[in-house]
Amino acid sequence: HADLGHPKPAIGSLVHLARRGFGELEGEMDPDRARRSPLPAQVALDIVRFGLQPSSSAHHVRVCACIGLQFAFFARSDTGIHARCDDLALDAGGIHWRERTKTLSRLTPATLSCPYHASSPWLHQLVARFLDLRCASAPDEPLWRLPSDTYSALQWRPGLIDTWLQEALSWVVASPPPGVRWSSHSLRSGGATAALAIGVDVFTIARWGIWAAVTSVQPYIDPLVSGDAAAVAFFGHLRKRVPLT
Repeated sequence: HADLGHPKPAIGSLVHLARRGFGELEGEMDPDRARRSPLPAQVALDIVRFGLQPSSSAHHVRVCACIGLQFAFFARSDTGIHARCDDLALDAGGIHWRERTKTLSRLTPATLSCPYHASSPWLHQLVARFLDLRCASAPDEPLWRLPSDTYSALQWRPGLIDTWLQEALSWVVASPPPGVRWSSHSLRSGGATAALAIGVDVFTIARWGIWAAVTSVQPYIDPLVSGDAAAVAFFGHLRKRVPLT
């Protein structure tokens, strides 16, 4: 509702107190419940690099490219899994990704471009490798379908992104800390968190993640996360640079 500019349907002090009470009861019933947390940029980069290994299979490359793009563009799961072949383009200038989301009527243009940098070429190289394996196909074909695929139509659902993420985490031997869970949502929040950690302003984060309002970004960001070289590799291009005069 907030993303679309509509008033929140559950308002008022009684509803607020009831939600708080139910939250406390839920915590008491399951004190060990894992909290969904942003995926660290270093883990996302490890996944991208795994897909570039000579021994990686076509499925490895597909999964790692999908996870890398989801992270790099703060993409929603439905956006990622329902992408078509003509939603992704690659050239010497970088990666161009057209997102199909519920807020696009208010935020145009829809295509975002991640420029190529020689110092951090891994995602660009991985996407190129995937497209070579993907081979030419009709523009409206599902982007992530490989020629040898056995997935049924029912399996192409947003939950598949989470399944692929768990596979990729096992390949790079990465696991979250105690009490933390990494899910497909962690890709969107992890990208936004990593960008903030290296100094990208929240307005740019909102536009890059196609959030209709800056206030919608806050629940996705963990301000306690520190920036690192992996975050710069993904989001250094979003930082504002003052031209020399």
